Amino acid sequence: MGAISNMNEFDRPAGDYSFDPLKLYPKDPAKQKEMKLKELKNGRLVCKNVIIHTVSFCVCVCVCVCHGIYLFS
Repeated sequence: MGAISNMNEFDRPAGDYSFDPLKLYPKDPAKQKEMKLKELKNGRLVCKNVIIHTVSFCVCVCVCVCHGIYLFS
């Protein structure tokens, strides 16, 4: 409950909700910086993939619906 109780207080860095149940976050500041960069890069990659999958789904649905109208009319 530490993350939720501390959510509206500004005594922490942005994005740090103190949620690490597996204790994977390193103690060394250099490794922490490296981990933050990896998380940022993976987050951007995920955002791009979500956009690509959404657009491809919409294109496929539009093509199928448009062709279906001509086939069944």
